Amino acid sequence: GHKNHVWCVIFSPDGKYIASGSEDKTIKLCDVKSGRCVNTLKAHDDTVYSLAFSSDGKLLVSGSGDGTIKLWDVKSGKGIKTFSNEECNKNFSFNYIRKVYSVSFSPDGKYIISGGASSTLKVWDIKSGKCNHLFEENYGSVFLATLTPDGKHIFTFALTYEHESLSQIKIWDTRLSRCIQTFNNLEPKHSPVFTPDSKSIVYMDKDFKVKSWNIKEKKWINLFDNKDFTGFIAISPDGKYIAVGRNETTILLWDIKKRKIIKTLKGHTGLIRYAVFSHNGKLIASGSEDKTIKIWDVKSGNCIKTLKGHTEGIGAVVFTPDSKHIISGSDDKTIRLWDIKSGKCIKTFKGDNGGIDCIALSPDGRYIASGNRYKTITVWDIVSGKCLITFKKHNNFIDSLSFTPDGEKILSSGRDRTFRIWDFKTGKEFANFISFNDGEWVIITSKGYYTCSKNGEKHINFVIDNKPYPAEYFHPILYREKLNILNPDCE
Repeated sequence: GHKNHVWCVIFSPDGKYIASGSEDKTIKLCDVKSGRCVNTLKAHDDTVYSLAFSSDGKLLVSGSGDGTIKLWDVKSGKGIKTFSNEECNKNFSFNYIRKVYSVSFSPDGKYIISGGASSTLKVWDIKSGKCNHLFEENYGSVFLATLTPDGKHIFTFALTYEHESLSQIKIWDTRLSRCIQTFNNLEPKHSPVFTPDSKSIVYMDKDFKVKSWNIKEKKWINLFDNKDFTGFIAISPDGKYIAVGRNETTILLWDIKKRKIIKTLKGHTGLIRYAVFSHNGKLIASGSEDKTIKIWDVKSGNCIKTLKGHTEGIGAVVFTPDSKHIISGSDDKTIRLWDIKSGKCIKTFKGDNGGIDCIALSPDGRYIASGNRYKTITVWDIVSGKCLITFKKHNNFIDSLSFTPDGEKILSSGRDRTFRIWDFKTGKEFANFISFNDGEWVIITSKGYYTCSKNGEKHINFVIDNKPYPAEYFHPILYREKLNILNPDCE
């Protein structure tokens, strides 16, 4: 037997042999019927982590901690070819990690697919021994995905995996199914926001300068400085004012045209996590770690109501379309509906499995969508208070939610570096948008159709029967130049 830990054991396709890989750097081939070891294969310089037989059982491939993949003739036990991780990574100029943890054959037996500690998937041509494709697995956090009021663009904001202080902003054209603008290596102090007219993005840089980017004119405009910034940025519906957090417990109200502070709102005793303007632009609601929501009059700058009832900090607040009610989400796992005039909580929605980090209200005011750090999106009926549906496909915290202007769909973004479009009544996912640190992107629909940036296809692989295959296999069938991403039957 082996002299150290065994990491993998597989049967040959005809069931006659068992192959095992071990920490003792060997592969043993045993006859199932007799139980005898018929061959010991020695060539690796480190642990053998993975093995796979070809479909006809004549070949065996092994992946090792020494960074190599070896191809063996099962009958003779001789090594046929060695595939070097180091050589592949030189070709792709990739900063590699040696260990190979998984190997498999393509269905036609022409390729070997390997996966390793470098978070990459490699496709090897058996005949030439060359690495033809390398798919980097990029991870990061999409903190915001939102549709512009006119429905023409989707805007995403993500932190890069390598440097959590650096971020990437992308603007997507919903009609063309294309990313039309990308901003890399930014160092913002907060998630950027769209202006109500859908023409610009407002963003605060590392030097606390608030800037505006005009999508059509493609240029930055410096608005003002806001030192000691904390928490949030909110823009009034008419686009005249910006509310920003300062020194944790204060809100500054800026006049954009005059570029000066016109009001300072003080009253909270804990960090203000979120603030939003009412739809009529007359009020601001702010949610804080002090467990309260405060309602502010924009004209006077006075706090006109303090809403108390939550037992933990407030993570999200939103006005109803008539500006007469507030909906709040808290770390206490509840959502509350408040009447602003009386200051009373008129309904409490319970049943979420985690603290509420984001809330969206449908345009008609009938439905609430909530997202939490347990990767769950829940849709509630505001009249009955009942949970209508819960869906979970993100692989990390959910950071933002928004409804499409027609109220039929929900956009969600998460720290799994994706944002998705859903039919909130059925939970059906229409499309999944994935962006990568190298600027490439991919959009995949629920039917498997996809479109991508010029080199985005290198990041895609399709899994069939637990085996990954490069996207080029399916390009003629599944690739679409344009996708109707807001249509439930989109191709």
